[in-house]
Amino acid sequence: LIFIPSHSLSLIHPPFLKASKIKHPKKVYVLHGLEIINSKEYYGFRDRILHAYLIKHSLKKADQIISVSQTSTNLAKKFFKIPDFKITTLYQSVKITNCSNQQEKPNFKNYFLFLGNWTPRKNILNLIKAFCLLKKSKKISRNTKLILLGDKNYNRSFINRIFRNPLKKDYQASVIELIKKSKFKKSIILLNYSSDENRDCLIKNAKALVMPSFDEGFGRTVLESLFLKTPVIISNIPVFKEIYGDTKKGVTFINPDKPKNIANALYKTLKNNKKPTKDDIQNLKLKYDWEKISKKVIEILI
Repeated sequence: LIFIPSHSLSLIHPPFLKASKIKHPKKVYVLHGLEIINSKEYYGFRDRILHAYLIKHSLKKADQIISVSQTSTNLAKKFFKIPDFKITTLYQSVKITNCSNQQEKPNFKNYFLFLGNWTPRKNILNLIKAFCLLKKSKKISRNTKLILLGDKNYNRSFINRIFRNPLKKDYQASVIELIKKSKFKKSIILLNYSSDENRDCLIKNAKALVMPSFDEGFGRTVLESLFLKTPVIISNIPVFKEIYGDTKKGVTFINPDKPKNIANALYKTLKNNKKPTKDDIQNLKLKYDWEKISKKVIEILI
């Protein structure tokens, strides 16, 4: 059995397989998304060519594929002609840490939170523009902040360093430049990833998590936020509609292409303060339960 539970792609069979008596091990691949193919305009040429080949190779060689959303399953069938019997949709879940004893509490009372890498697909530019529009309108407190929590230096892995996407570097520079030129730059806080406990505490205390992505595979951060009773403002993309469309309160869908629409959602969320209900959270926890998911994964592996 070869189990590839992440975006990692198996190019070379592990050395121990050659020494073992297992000639044809079962290969199970977990597909976390096909953003690089479905939204190729946000990636460089080398990125697209390399990953398209690797993904196609891995999916073709896999005996079974686990996809983390029906959206990704449908895309795999569309782009790679994957037959129904070979792919199963199994949603993800999240583990929430206890931040009640948090020592490093947020220094801000009113803030919106973005959490993710600084890549074009994450749409940080439009989020910053939306926040500045809202600040300019003077509808919100002067003390309201926008916290960008994540790694702007995304090109650290071996693959990313060799086949780095020039669009990412240009995009990161554009984000920094936009912040520097803004009259509200002191209200935009840049933070690097810290411990899970600190991270969850930042999510829990935020007025809302904002995820205006153009494309996603699942969006676990959104699920984490809802589990922590934090409202979310998310793009009206298919995967978010699939996973969070039934949540009655605490979820606001926006058009990621329109900063004014995002700004309006920020204001309404701050004003109404509608958190997800207990029933919403309970339904999400029942649907996205690690124990249930793990049992199904084991069934596929065996």
